[in-house]
Amino acid sequence: NATSAAGRRPDAIATWKQGLPAGHIKLGVVNREIGVEFADGDQQFANATGGVASAAINVTDSVKLLANGSYGQGMAHYYNDLSGFGDSGMDGYVYAGRNLQPLLAQGGYLGSQWQLNPAWTLAMVAGEVTIESDTALPAEALRRTRYGTLTAVHQYTPALSYGAELSYGLRDNQGGDRSEAPRVQFNMTYRFAHTSRPGQ
Repeated sequence: NATSAAGRRPDAIATWKQGLPAGHIKLGVVNREIGVEFADGDQQFANATGGVASAAINVTDSVKLLANGSYGQGMAHYYNDLSGFGDSGMDGYVYAGRNLQPLLAQGGYLGSQWQLNPAWTLAMVAGEVTIESDTALPAEALRRTRYGTLTAVHQYTPALSYGAELSYGLRDNQGGDRSEAPRVQFNMTYRFAHTSRPGQ
C-alpha cells in the first residue's frame, strides 16, 4: 500500500561489555518505535524491542574467533551486513485495517580470522538472517538469507592493502521460492595519513 516510514524518536540502546583474558563478550538491548505514514497523512506507530550478544576470543596470537546473535522485533534495520536489507521495509508490516505490526527477526554469524604472517590475513564468516513466517506477508518478501565468505587480504605497505573475497548466498522468500548466487570481488584500500610537524 502507499505508505512511507515515519519516526518520532531515536532508538534507545543499552550495552554491557565484559573484558576477558582472551577477548570480550558484549550484550545489548534496543528499543525502537517504528512507524508508517499513509497517503492521507495518517500515521501509526508500534513499539519494538530486541537484543544482541557478541563475543571476540583470541584463541592464539594469530587466530581470533568472532560470534554474534540477535533476536527481536524491528531488528532488520541493524542487519547492515546485507547491503540494502535494513532499508527494504522488513521492520514491520501493515495489515488490513491499518494495523502496524513489528516483524520478528533473528540472525547471527560465526567468523574466524587467521593472521598467517604480518602481511597476510585470512578470514571466514558464515551467517543467517530469518524473518518470521506469516501468510499475510507478500510471497516475494524475504523469509531467510544465508551466506558464507572467504577473504584473503595482503598488507602490502602500512598504507596499502589489497585482497579478494569469495562469497556464496541463499535467499528464501515467504512463498517458498529460493535463489542463490556466488560472487567474487577484489578490493584495494589506501589509507591517507597526516603527520603533524613539531610546533604545529
